[in-house]
Amino acid sequence: MHILEKSLVGSSPEASRAPRTVTSKKLLLAASIGALTIAAPQLAHAQAMPAGCTPSPATNGDTITCLAPPTPIDEISSNVDDLTINVGNAGTPTGVVSAAGTGISMIGGGSQTVNIYNSSSYVNGGGGDGLYIRTLAGGTDLTISSEGQITGASHGIVADNFGAGDVTINVVGVAGNPNDGMAISNSTAGVNLRVTATGAVTGGDDGIVADNNGTGEVRVNATSVDGTNGDGILVTNTNAASVGDLTIVATGTVSGGARGIFADNDGTRSISINAATVNGGAA
Repeated sequence: MHILEKSLVGSSPEASRAPRTVTSKKLLLAASIGALTIAAPQLAHAQAMPAGCTPSPATNGDTITCLAPPTPIDEISSNVDDLTINVGNAGTPTGVVSAAGTGISMIGGGSQTVNIYNSSSYVNGGGGDGLYIRTLAGGTDLTISSEGQITGASHGIVADNFGAGDVTINVVGVAGNPNDGMAISNSTAGVNLRVTATGAVTGGDDGIVADNNGTGEVRVNATSVDGTNGDGILVTNTNAASVGDLTIVATGTVSGGARGIFADNDGTRSISINAATVNGGAA
């Protein structure tokens, strides 16, 4: 396992070190080892699309476009296969809000994709997750791309892939409270799990949880991450047959009430961590 540490706790130049090699495949930064908890899946609500989203109802293979007005659009729920939902565009920022549930909920086979365009667009789950996506067994890829803020009164994002493809998450800002900012998992049928967050990710529990049971790599690229009562970044590769690396790159501050960064690779390849500043709470 090869680890590049710029700073474990604090950001002083004295804390910077050259790469070092260690024998363990388990890495703990800024606190002690604990249990990993992934939230159980929820159920999708309905196939009919709310006002502002077309076509409606959603059917297999559709691309749904959601544009204001209304402002905001009501919660979006689907349970169809091979679905893409596009929220907003370059000229029309669009909000999606659920007052008492999840902002966008998608459960289906094939590929499941959400694109949120425009930095002023947003998704808010006022009584649940901001965004919840599950790809069913026999499906393929799960993809989330967002230029706007995603916020949930439970998790910010929950993404569970039971398909045979990749999980790809590219987001800006995500917040979930009291649970995780992002809780992302890939099943044993899957391959790679990749998360990129260019803005702040905050969670009442963990900031980012990425659990890859697939055969490929797990990679987290982040800027600022905070897990108030848990870990800042928690990444696991739990498939012993995995031939992919576990990689974490954090260019800003990663903080956790318990641990700053925790990484555990049960696969055949290495762990690599490049972190600017990592802070963890009491062990």
